[in-house]
Amino acid sequence: MNGTKVFKTGSVLTLPVPAGGVTVGQALEIGGHFGFSQATVKAEDVDETSIFTLDLSGVFEVEASATAAINIGDAIYFNALAGAGQPKFGDSAGRLVGYATYDTRPGAPEVDEPLVAAGQKGLLLVNVQIFPKTTRAEAIEDAGGADA
Repeated sequence: MNGTKVFKTGSVLTLPVPAGGVTVGQALEIGGHFGFSQATVKAEDVDETSIFTLDLSGVFEVEASATAAINIGDAIYFNALAGAGQPKFGDSAGRLVGYATYDTRPGAPEVDEPLVAAGQKGLLLVNVQIFPKTTRAEAIEDAGGADA
């Protein structure tokens, strides 16, 4: 060891704030990295010295859209190009960001029930992990070409 102090675990990045600003909990894809903002910086406050922290892993609550029912362990994708008012998370389009996980809070679906029903929108917990930039098509190809 050369006496270098380590300040971070590697699951967060400190980055310049985008011109439009950021809000705490906002899902972002910046420079090939996906994560959630840990701060709010208004657009009018952004200058060349503005920085924020992007959290790259953990369990986050998101609104998701399901083409097929989303169950525990299902892959969840982020679609930065989703239309206004539409969930950017779902089971079929975009970049792989994590897996649906069981919600133990009161009112959550039972273990054997879908977390989000087919054709519906709903809140779910996603265990976000650090992945190379991967789309659904790339993940299917990597798994041998079989779409589940």
